[in-house]
Amino acid sequence: MRRHVRTGVIWRAAALTVGAIILLAGCGGSQGSANPSSAHAAKTLARMLVAIRAARTVHISVKARVGPNTATYSSDAGINVGRQKVTAGDGGEATVLEVNGVGYFQANEKGLIGFLATPQALAQRYAGRWISFEPGGMAYQRVVSGVTLGGIADEMALTGAITPTGTSTVNGQAVDGLNGGVPLAWNAPAGVTATLYVAAHGKPLPVLFEAGVAPSGYHVEFSRWGEPLRITAPTSALPSSVLSNSHY
Repeated sequence: MRRHVRTGVIWRAAALTVGAIILLAGCGGSQGSANPSSAHAAKTLARMLVAIRAARTVHISVKARVGPNTATYSSDAGINVGRQKVTAGDGGEATVLEVNGVGYFQANEKGLIGFLATPQALAQRYAGRWISFEPGGMAYQRVVSGVTLGGIADEMALTGAITPTGTSTVNGQAVDGLNGGVPLAWNAPAGVTATLYVAAHGKPLPVLFEAGVAPSGYHVEFSRWGEPLRITAPTSALPSSVLSNSHY
């Protein structure tokens, strides 16, 4: 789910990432609770992480803001495949795929410049083309981060003291709220907190994840757990070396 505009959800420099949003919006925010984790809340979190990895697929919708910069994300994640479509407020657009360990990236000119810091000449040349990123290659982890189900579980693992916020309703569904430190996957400053809402009945899967300090922050909704997902690798993808002059 994280990528640098990604705009903060989100990409790089002038753009955002879910992680960047926390970094920017979280500074100066409320500190995590000093009380010990509630045993029940910690158990709920542990059960949720197991349930995420067992769910096989999920749809995720993200709205992110860092100051005047905004981005929306629509993702479908599976065990070893994932698809993420990103639209930044400045008109940048990108699609990210991960298929059997290989990452694929396609964007318009603004998306290449904002998301991968691609020089304009290269962005004009490769706009709309699929670029492949092999494991161990340039920017691989930054491109595929949070695209598959395992990465999403890592990005939902609250840290520090986990405390319950009570039962409420989100999108007509009863949920149990958990408050804790932002997951380590976000690389956020110490003391930044997030709230996670987990289904109160049935499988303990996440329904909503929120963090940030107004007017900056992000809102992540989860739905369609376990539905069939078919994603295939694009043909004729170019190697990431074509963007070797980029600063990603």
